[in-house]
Amino acid sequence: MCSSNLSIPQQYFLTFLLTAIISGFIGYFLIQKTNIEIKNGLGIYLGGMFFFIHLILARTLNYPALSYNVVLFEADAGPWMEILASPESAPINRAVHPLSLIIIRPLMRLASFWMGEHYPLGAMLVVSATAGLCVFMAYLFIKRATESKTYAFLFAMLLGFSASHLLFGSLTENYIFGAASLIFFFLLIQSKENRFSILVPAGLVLFGITITNIAQGVIGLFFNKFNFRRLIQFFVYVLVFGILLTLFTNFLYPKSITYFFSPKDIAFEFGFVKVVGEEPESSLAEKLQVTTRTMALYGVVAPKPIEAISEKPPFPTIDLKTFDIRTQALASYKGIANIPLVLWLILLVGSFVAFIKNIRTSKHQPLMLGLLGALGFNFIMHLFYGTELFLYTPYWMYALIFFIALSLSEFAEKTWFQIALGLIVFTIAINNFNFIFSILKAIAPFYSAL
Repeated sequence: MCSSNLSIPQQYFLTFLLTAIISGFIGYFLIQKTNIEIKNGLGIYLGGMFFFIHLILARTLNYPALSYNVVLFEADAGPWMEILASPESAPINRAVHPLSLIIIRPLMRLASFWMGEHYPLGAMLVVSATAGLCVFMAYLFIKRATESKTYAFLFAMLLGFSASHLLFGSLTENYIFGAASLIFFFLLIQSKENRFSILVPAGLVLFGITITNIAQGVIGLFFNKFNFRRLIQFFVYVLVFGILLTLFTNFLYPKSITYFFSPKDIAFEFGFVKVVGEEPESSLAEKLQVTTRTMALYGVVAPKPIEAISEKPPFPTIDLKTFDIRTQALASYKGIANIPLVLWLILLVGSFVAFIKNIRTSKHQPLMLGLLGALGFNFIMHLFYGTELFLYTPYWMYALIFFIALSLSEFAEKTWFQIALGLIVFTIAINNFNFIFSILKAIAPFYSAL
């Protein structure tokens, strides 16, 4: 299966990763005891640790079978590897990713050059580095807000060990880059940045990777006292420059992209829109259940994935998912997986109670409302758009983790809370590495078939 991609024997893989987690905690305490003072050193250490974790996972998961007989939660990691990293590239033909070829591809091509044109490795390095960068930026965001290194360290680890981040931070897809651009944009909002010379390029990255992500940026600015006139100006600037850069991208890569401003091209995306009452999803209650479970639970605490196997020529195909639209089956939690689930629910409910209790007095109110607005936007959109919603979790996971961290910030320096939070992070990490291991176990026969 993965012997050519991973030097660690499969039977020791889970043990290795769990040891890495424990080593991370030990490393944290060792760094705390040293006298060398590096600004944001803990965040740099944590980002570096996750870079190596994701590089190991990326070397295992990104296999040619992803283009033939393996589908991981409807991700297109195999085709995107060719689009973003190969010397020849390939057509995207999706209007919702207009600038990926000029934002992400240059990074992967540069890394591939230094890897002797072994472009899959170059792509994996860039994806893994971006996943580590997300964790570092999460540390920065929470440390700025609470001035507690330990609290920021633990919540950044929670983001890094979330099911969404572990998987999509290791696949050569757009999603981890979209997550990084969203976190960076909220860092700008947190720092009260209001210069268009900074916000517009950052907004173009949001928009260019996935066009709907600009809505989260606009919502964040709105709740953080960005006046309406400037908000309209910002959106118009992003839209105009977005159109110009899309035309430029099409000039560089002829016939590789479609236009988000063309009704004919954007109409293709409406094929992914599911109207309530339309078969096979017949009720609003079912959509609410799928969307709520995916947004509140699956992205953080991984369930046992559903395995759908079909006999498609020339190879049998496996499709892993959290929701099977044909049978209306939802992924569930079994056995000890319920322990991290319960702990996560306690943390989640507690954060909303704290938010309601302190909503009028909290200094983080504008940021929390912006993050809630981003979550609300995703919730409403995915009531109608998409079937395997786990695929989109990177685009709201940051908002959920940041919201919880800000809501509970009054406990940031409480030792008992830090210990409890560390326990929650540890149990979630174990569960989610088991999730990754279950994926590897399920796809092993299909990888070896090629």
